[in-house]
Amino acid sequence: NVQQQEQQSRQQDRDQKGLEEMSKSGRKEDTGSDVLFEDAVQSNKYSLKIWLRYLEHKKTSRFDSRKAVFERALQVFPGSYKLWHAYLSEKTRIAREMVQKIGLADEKAKKVLENVNSTFERSLASMNKMPVIWLMYLQFLADQKLISKVRKTFDRALQALAITQHERVWGWMLNWLKNNPFVPTETALRLWRRYMQISPSSAEDFVDFLEP
Repeated sequence: NVQQQEQQSRQQDRDQKGLEEMSKSGRKEDTGSDVLFEDAVQSNKYSLKIWLRYLEHKKTSRFDSRKAVFERALQVFPGSYKLWHAYLSEKTRIAREMVQKIGLADEKAKKVLENVNSTFERSLASMNKMPVIWLMYLQFLADQKLISKVRKTFDRALQALAITQHERVWGWMLNWLKNNPFVPTETALRLWRRYMQISPSSAEDFVDFLEP
């Protein structure tokens, strides 16, 4: 009814003003301000702006704490590119830092990498029309040297994306082939021949690729 709508509107105004004051103060994160943000997201569950401010507020927190907020926000906004991009960027950065320290072969690293791969797969349920997400995923798989999975994910990207976006994905693929000698020659040649069928003018680039 009208009275309930007015009360909700007043509550949203109070929450918004409180968040703005915290942002202006530059105050470090503490339990008290977490409670205020929790109250705000409970009162305004469908306000993406408040969830993003909550994440900004927790930018110096441990990732486990931020991860929980990301997951809750994505339950409400599963189609938010901004949330998925931020979440995946953070998870891939942390995973890469771990791999630099302990190596790809470490069992702990493998579990973390598999977890990030699974998060990418979840994101594609709603982000499969977003070329940047596909390119992020392809690069992350390439970093793991998962050649077969890179090729299969590349094919999925081409199937999902509009044809006007294909050149971006092919551009990534050709650059990867050029700069990664560990890719089997047969795989590289097969992909290059596919590209030649849709871009015959790239014959000179193909010749350059074949030269040692």
